[in-house]
Amino acid sequence: MQTQIKKLCLERGITSGYQLERKINKSPKTAINLFNDRVRRFDLEMIGKLCDVLKVSPNQIFIKGGKNNE
Repeated sequence: MQTQIKKLCLERGITSGYQLERKINKSPKTAINLFNDRVRRFDLEMIGKLCDVLKVSPNQIFIKGGKNNE
């Protein structure tokens, strides 16, 4: 399972983990890891914040398959 967080961010003009940090109000490390698809566990609050900021549903954030299947 992979995420499309970086792709969705870039489509919405969020070009770095630091910009994402300001929008989701999480630590810089967390935001950068989210932006670079280095997070493997998500809590419901985080998914909700990402959905609100990116204006998507949870099923648009996650994709099945590895990075080679994008």
